[in-house]
Amino acid sequence: MRCAIYTRKSTEERLDMRYNSLEAQRDACLAYIESQKHNGWIPTKYELDDGGYSGGSVDRPALRRLVALVENGEIDIVVVHKVDRLSRSLVDFARLADLFDQHGVSFVSVTQNLDTSTSMGRLSVNVLLSFAQFEREIAGERIREKIAASRRKGLWTGGTCPIGYRVVNKGLVVNHDEARFVRWIFERYLSTKSVSMLKCELPFWSSREMRHRDLSRGALYTILKNPVYIGKLRLGGDLVSAVHEAIIAEEVWEQVRNLISKNTRKGRLNFGEQSQALLLGKLFDGNEIAITRSKTFRHGKSYSYYVSMSIKREEDQDRIRIPCGTLDEIVLHQVRTDLLGKRWLETLVTSLVAHPDLVKRLLEVPLADVTASQLASGILSVNLEGSGARVRWGIKPILSKMGLEDPRLMDQVLQITAGLPPRRSSRSLRTSLIRISTEQEWRDHGRRWFSLIATGKAKSQSEIAATEGVSQSTVSRAIEQALRPQT
Repeated sequence: MRCAIYTRKSTEERLDMRYNSLEAQRDACLAYIESQKHNGWIPTKYELDDGGYSGGSVDRPALRRLVALVENGEIDIVVVHKVDRLSRSLVDFARLADLFDQHGVSFVSVTQNLDTSTSMGRLSVNVLLSFAQFEREIAGERIREKIAASRRKGLWTGGTCPIGYRVVNKGLVVNHDEARFVRWIFERYLSTKSVSMLKCELPFWSSREMRHRDLSRGALYTILKNPVYIGKLRLGGDLVSAVHEAIIAEEVWEQVRNLISKNTRKGRLNFGEQSQALLLGKLFDGNEIAITRSKTFRHGKSYSYYVSMSIKREEDQDRIRIPCGTLDEIVLHQVRTDLLGKRWLETLVTSLVAHPDLVKRLLEVPLADVTASQLASGILSVNLEGSGARVRWGIKPILSKMGLEDPRLMDQVLQITAGLPPRRSSRSLRTSLIRISTEQEWRDHGRRWFSLIATGKAKSQSEIAATEGVSQSTVSRAIEQALRPQT
């Protein structure tokens, strides 16, 4: 009987001692195996030790190796010091026990005298694991209560140290160099009212004295929303006063929070004003890459576009950018035309030739009253290929709406082709811009546009784009290049 010894310790504390807990567990297991030598038990050479891993998870390197040994049939018995060394979760242990049973492997706990090869042993193991899981949950509750109590007292409870502070004696102390950077972020956001514009200005600051060159938009939002900077901590849905020093005035933080909330609501409201984007989630280009939705603002109005994902990744390939309303109208018009022209019946005639009563009912369906949203609900996918759109349309939503739910029709899918207007890809547009602009001209335009925003003569990049007759991405790229340090 080949015996594999598994040991585990939840923390790495004292693992560097000459004789640690893992070694003590292994010696106890070896002694037990030696006592069963008359039954043919022999220890294997495998060292399955998990030091510093919680028993609440099965994501442990040594445990993974143990499972592999079981599945490969290389061991017959798994020996542990206590049941909770293998797992403290009843669900996880049940899965491991099933795995052991499937491969004819027994499980033995040395100090608890348990053997899963017997029914009484399996019952005892389950009872012990229930208590082990209860103990783990109680410990978790105590830790959470301790963290909450610490936060009520305003104490820092760990985690990633926010920019602008450093950790000293388990508390936050202001890092004055980084604190000036944080204040600058809040000031510039209130001035530009745009995180994207703020991100473009980062190279200008970091080139002088800061190391935070590559903060993402998400990281900037995290800084702007973090109450740590006004000397407070989050406790559930509330804010409590902290003992560390504030970097930002509370009224400034409130202004930033209100501006972020206002911009978020504005974005949600304007995103669908120009078009309902009825085809969103169903559009793909010729390479089966999903097409998403984008928006831009000109003269105070919002415009929505269907944009291939490759534009956002800036891949060097042909890209798609079509107004949402235009494509919706073209595709739905073609679908409606095919329906009213009864062309869709031609695809069903083979399956309905023996059911003239059903054909008659289909001919009586009032398709002229179908709304655009009802037509769009039947669209399964739209693939934009060259100058046309290949539409897969299912008739089930329409027939269900008309009360004609016949199982012979529900799975029918129609293939419809719609022509698209000529378009110019963003790749060719980008090439022409680069051809007529030198690097110095890019910098000159960027400095001028940045000056317009900094002095308040322009409110946003989109306003400059509309006035200058260029795309918003061109304005953003030029400003970023102008602010980037020259090497």
